[in-house]
Amino acid sequence: MISQRTTAVLATAKARGINLGNPNGARALLGLGNAHAVAAVKAGADAYLSRVLPVIEAIRGEGMTSKSAPKFSDSDLRKLRIAFDTGQSGQRGS
Repeated sequence: MISQRTTAVLATAKARGINLGNPNGARALLGLGNAHAVAAVKAGADAYLSRVLPVIEAIRGEGMTSKSAPKFSDSDLRKLRIAFDTGQSGQRGS
């Protein structure tokens, strides 16, 4: 119901010659200063990798592949001090 009304209103506006949306598209979003956010995401990924990579290398060192490696439970990973970063407070890894 809502999508039908929205579609009808947008079609009417377009018929009147109103330009809908951002005329520059995604180009308008470039250079808005999100470099610090990107750097923070990359830093978090690097930190997670530094915790997980030693475990992965140990498993590979024993000749295991992703198909033959044991399945680890959350408690196993916590014992190995690997926390999941879910980005949600109150969840694992927060």
